[in-house]
Amino acid sequence: MRKILVFLFFIFHSSFFILKAQDRRLVDSLENKLQKLEIHKKTSGSKTTVLADSAEADIYYSIEIAYRDFNYDSAIRYAQKCLTLSEKIGYKRGIANGCKEMGTVCLHRNNYQNALEYYQKAADIRQEIGDKIGVADVYCNMGSVYRQQGNNDKRMVVLKKALSFYEEAGDKKDISDIYSRLGAGYEIMKDYPEALKYYFKSLKIKEEIKDAHGMPWLYNCIGEIYYVQEIYSDAMLYYRKALEMSEEPGSDKLQNRYAYVNIANTYFKQGNYSEALIFHETALKKMEAIGDKSGSALENASIGDVYKKQDKLSDATTNYLKALNLFEELKDTAGIAKTCISLGEVDKQTGSLQEALNYENKGLLLAQHVNSKEDIQDAYSNLAEINALLKNFAAAYDYHVKFEHWKDSNYLLSHSSVLTQMEMTFLSDKRQDSIKADQVKKDAVKENEIRNQRRLRNYTLGGFAIVVFFLIFVFVQRNKIRREKKHSDDLLLNILPAETAEELKRTGGAKTRSFDMVTVLFTDFKNFTRASETMSAEDLVSEMHYCYSAFDRIMAKYGVEKIKTIGDGYMAAGGLPVANSTNPIDTVRAAMDIAAFMDEEKARRQKDQKPFFDIRIGLHTGHVVAGIVGIKKFAYDIWGDTVNIASRMESSGEAGKVNISGATYEYIKDTFKCTYRGKVQAKNKGEIDMYFVENMIQS
Repeated sequence: MRKILVFLFFIFHSSFFILKAQDRRLVDSLENKLQKLEIHKKTSGSKTTVLADSAEADIYYSIEIAYRDFNYDSAIRYAQKCLTLSEKIGYKRGIANGCKEMGTVCLHRNNYQNALEYYQKAADIRQEIGDKIGVADVYCNMGSVYRQQGNNDKRMVVLKKALSFYEEAGDKKDISDIYSRLGAGYEIMKDYPEALKYYFKSLKIKEEIKDAHGMPWLYNCIGEIYYVQEIYSDAMLYYRKALEMSEEPGSDKLQNRYAYVNIANTYFKQGNYSEALIFHETALKKMEAIGDKSGSALENASIGDVYKKQDKLSDATTNYLKALNLFEELKDTAGIAKTCISLGEVDKQTGSLQEALNYENKGLLLAQHVNSKEDIQDAYSNLAEINALLKNFAAAYDYHVKFEHWKDSNYLLSHSSVLTQMEMTFLSDKRQDSIKADQVKKDAVKENEIRNQRRLRNYTLGGFAIVVFFLIFVFVQRNKIRREKKHSDDLLLNILPAETAEELKRTGGAKTRSFDMVTVLFTDFKNFTRASETMSAEDLVSEMHYCYSAFDRIMAKYGVEKIKTIGDGYMAAGGLPVANSTNPIDTVRAAMDIAAFMDEEKARRQKDQKPFFDIRIGLHTGHVVAGIVGIKKFAYDIWGDTVNIASRMESSGEAGKVNISGATYEYIKDTFKCTYRGKVQAKNKGEIDMYFVENMIQS
């Protein structure tokens, strides 16, 4: 997000004043032509022709375009003049031009419906008069409306329409630009292969036409695709290309600064903080040189992040404060919020807990004001930790619950490990206190025994009886402790995987881990609501317990880890907490067993004339992050886009079928016979290759 903000500010700041000077001169020239035309029309009298009127409309249109970037009110006035005159004389090209510009007026005023109506009218007229490039341009404008509305699906539709007209016209530069817009649209949809396909198509054309300004921009875009997928070597390769090309004379200096920032961020993600610092500082100098306060603020904040990672907390604070001053000067609420949260984190590490609390509260309030979900989550997490350190346990718990509510599986790697460590430390301290108390009691008994032995030395039989009693007491207590420990261990294993539970007992915490290949399974009872309405609460819970118990046994049979149940949904994953290469096959076999079990259960309940459940099962294989969440009733959980896609596999499937993604199919295609369903639309994921698993291939 910070990189996007830098880029947008660069676009505006670097070009505004140049455009203003150039367009002012153009307006003067056009208004001079308009005056000459008006003089000509007056002197011609009744001989004035439609041709002269249409020329006047065209000049109005050109003046509107020139005014658009620096005097919006004048632009609106001339757009209306163009449309009014063109409609009066029936000048179709002028009507199309006027409608297009009135659509732009409505777009700037956030009147999206009217904007679309004007644009559609302009597109229809331009298509009627055979202006293919003009039609494509209008569809691009419609794409801007849908982008403002946040409707990426409709935006992609109109951009593809624009592409078809540009291709008919054979305009390579415009085709290249549309390819890059489509790439950006697929990037928003997180369909990274399609995004790369269109970016590379655009790049190929720009290389052919030697577009020295467009190529660095695309190199940065392609690098961004690899960056968000954490393929940092490829990201660095394209960012370096953007940097190299943008440093040539006459090149796009905006992309040069952008490349420095991107390379710095990539080094930061790779843990190479010294190189990250060098590139961030270079970017900062370039921004300060052109008076770019917003970019300087963002880079100071990034440098603060680097110093924080290096545990140079004093330097981190210095740079965060510089960033905060600039953000406050710019009245950038989002920047102030993020920087306050970062300052709170540093103060937390230095032990300045009250100052940390103040910064985090301020950051949270501002983040809520601008609805920055990522910053709200970070603030909740930090406030939970700070309050826990201040022993405000009620507040700590409350903030952690809020944090859990806000977390987003698309990009969250879990901020709760520290809280879990605190919880386990608290439990450990409590256990140690209990042990110490028991030891005090034992020591007291022992001292009393010694005193009794000394006092009753002559009473040998009595002393012997006391010793025997004491030994029996110790033996009984030892067995009791052993039983309690086994009971505690069994409970822990019911909550967490064995390896995670062992790590938790050994170290008092469990690290969040990343797994490159995990197969996630989701099930859902299709007719659950209807069936539950005909069952008593006791029967419903009993039937779900019966089914889930069977699912648990199937998971154990194939070495698949149960993650959790959510109402009538069941979630499991193969390939963790111990990574393996067989998890796609193992998890599919488990899914097939579940489907078979539910078929048998359905037949049994139908025979008894009882309500039954149909089940949908979906699987997807990919990268996930796993760890423990929560400070009370903690649980082992997983996050990542793989989880979201697996959920879409379940919801896009059919009752009684095992529906898998193309990614999972590649791993199991030699073991199972599958039926290809084609590319199926999945909510928020676009079209995904899907397969139904039929049966195992007999060897």
